[in-house]
Amino acid sequence: MPETEPTKVCPLCAETIKAAAKVCPYCRRSQRGIFFLSRYDLFAVFSCLAIIAAFSFGWHLWGTRRQFSPAQHKITVLSTQFGVERNGDRTNVVMSGMLTNASAYTWKLTGFEIRFFDASGKTVDAAHAGSEYLELTVLPHAERSFRLDLPFREIVPAHASFSVTVAEAKPPGFWLDSN
Repeated sequence: MPETEPTKVCPLCAETIKAAAKVCPYCRRSQRGIFFLSRYDLFAVFSCLAIIAAFSFGWHLWGTRRQFSPAQHKITVLSTQFGVERNGDRTNVVMSGMLTNASAYTWKLTGFEIRFFDASGKTVDAAHAGSEYLELTVLPHAERSFRLDLPFREIVPAHASFSVTVAEAKPPGFWLDSN
């Protein structure tokens, strides 16, 4: 370098460079600003952040989620009422009642099982209600009312009693509920 030009020392690589230099010719770092980041450094930082965000989003969608089976006994049906609606040759069975969630988690109930018993206690029929029509969320340590419709049953079984239990539930999620 000529002796007449002013110089400075690059704070990153400690080489002597021209004072007017915007980029160090040795380490290729910007000489402006406080952070001395080049566009390549910013690209690397944003790429790492994008990869971390994509991984966490994928983990949320497809990662392991809590299962309902260990907590199934903690959601109990407290009371039920049974009704029948006749529509020509079709019969709709309607059940309503109250349930409680003794678990520490919120659950989105998606299926109930109804069992009909004869006078001796033997099961004479069983039905499943829910899935695509039922979206009932019950909060932890809370009670919630429910209504179940068993549409278009040919006959209502002759029964002395019945029981209703929660058969399916999943954690409430966002966007996609894959599990």
